[in-house]
Amino acid sequence: MAQTVPYLSFHGNATEMFGYYHSIFGGELKIMTYGEQMDNGAEFPFEAPRDAVAHGTLTGVFNLAGGDDLEDNSGVLNRGDFSFVVEVDSVDEGNRIIEALTRDGGRVTMPFMQAPWGDHYGQCEDKYGMAWHVSTAA
Repeated sequence: MAQTVPYLSFHGNATEMFGYYHSIFGGELKIMTYGEQMDNGAEFPFEAPRDAVAHGTLTGVFNLAGGDDLEDNSGVLNRGDFSFVVEVDSVDEGNRIIEALTRDGGRVTMPFMQAPWGDHYGQCEDKYGMAWHVSTAA
């Protein structure tokens, strides 16, 4: 069966962001740098910083793939281009996820509370500007 995984071009901080999401969601984290590839004989038709992430994956309840964008090292993703939805099993788990995502510089943009349709729903941005929608069924 086919599977879809979002792929992000991080802006010079892929290692940091992968580690951040791994600390919140757990799972298996694999990161391969350009330097590791060059040490194994790979050659690139461009200048690649040794410590930049060539490819990383986080697999588990949250699946993500990506690497560093070698032309943009701003450390900030473009807001509004994309967001993630986290569907949780309980209100407590939703509160835990929002607290973890907004700790250290994130912010709640819509309080996690019972919505008019009966579910609990809220929105937040993490410290990197990534938008998150958190929902649990009524």
